[in-house]
Amino acid sequence: MNKDLYILGAGGHSKVVIEIAEDLGYKIIS
Repeated sequence: MNKDLYILGAGGHSKVVIEIAEDLGYKIIS
């Protein structure tokens, strides 16, 4: 599985989920 996770329009997602994803090393694109 690709370690990079791209979420478009991150502002519409839970900030908690985004923070956890960043902690796990995923790349979040808003």
